Amino acid sequence: MRKKINNDKEKVSARAKALDLLLYKTRTEKELYDKLTEREYTPEEAAEALEYVRSYGYVNDEDYAVRYVMSNGGKKGKAAVRRELREKGVEDEFIENALEDMPDEKEAVMELLSKKAGAPHRLDEKEYRRLFSFFARRGFAAGAVTAVLKDYQNEAVEDEGNDQFRC
Repeated sequence: MRKKINNDKEKVSARAKALDLLLYKTRTEKELYDKLTEREYTPEEAAEALEYVRSYGYVNDEDYAVRYVMSNGGKKGKAAVRRELREKGVEDEFIENALEDMPDEKEAVMELLSKKAGAPHRLDEKEYRRLFSFFARRGFAAGAVTAVLKDYQNEAVEDEGNDQFRC
């Protein structure tokens, strides 16, 4: 009989730890489970604590994916967001649904490019490669990046042509 009471205390402490971890940071189910097992809770205790917090809606991978896309959508491309959510243990169905609400990659690249490179100007090969790599590391599609960099340089050429006729 005493052993059962002890097990209940362990489960309560696993639940308490799960709640404590969620107060610190929003987590996916996998992240929470991994943190609990790292804290030397048995897989059974971690699973029970996860079920407990899930029953109250404190952990929800579908909502997590939507919030993650909203906060990272303009800074990263779809490929990077998809990869990061998969690493966090979010199901592919939730990821794809959340990615539907992500802003257009070309618009995000244009906005970041204007912050990174300033006013449109001709890019030498070194600067072009540096900018292309910057966007590739953030998971933006190569086609979107190439098109935006081309438009950026074309805009610089048009501006130079208009400057010739100004007095």
